[in-house]
Amino acid sequence: LYAVADGVSEGGRGGEAAQIAIDTLASYAINTEQDLVSAIREANLRILNHPLQRTLSAFSTTIVAMKILGNGAIIANVGDSPAYAIRNGKFFDITATLDRLPYPRHNRVTASLGSYGYVNPHVYYWPLQAGDKIILCSDGISDNFSDEKANLRPEEILVLVEQSKD
Repeated sequence: LYAVADGVSEGGRGGEAAQIAIDTLASYAINTEQDLVSAIREANLRILNHPLQRTLSAFSTTIVAMKILGNGAIIANVGDSPAYAIRNGKFFDITATLDRLPYPRHNRVTASLGSYGYVNPHVYYWPLQAGDKIILCSDGISDNFSDEKANLRPEEILVLVEQSKD
């Protein structure tokens, strides 16, 4: 299981919501698409029931998670944390349907864990081929990806990640 959660909050406490989501997913035995969806929904409930939810006007997180099952990857996301595949020198946006408003309000997330009592994660299936690379990331990193960068080695991708940090 692989996952990235990007906290959203007032007062910089979104990292705590993100950690709750990651810890919840890590506690689940995920063997099916439904297991992954159930784990994400449970993370939503745990964030909603957290004491900070009553004191902050925003305490939530976006998430993208992936589980390799057989010859494919099941990917689920809530919010604007995307997943990409690199195959044969091309970038593919697996999670093309993102919960984000259009420019100029593009930095406002319309869905996240901890915002609503019920979440319905977007679920995708990616058939894996030899040499595929899957990238799970937050919205701030995804702006740096393009086909020209699809042939980067993993350590070069990590440099892009470091350059994208706030």
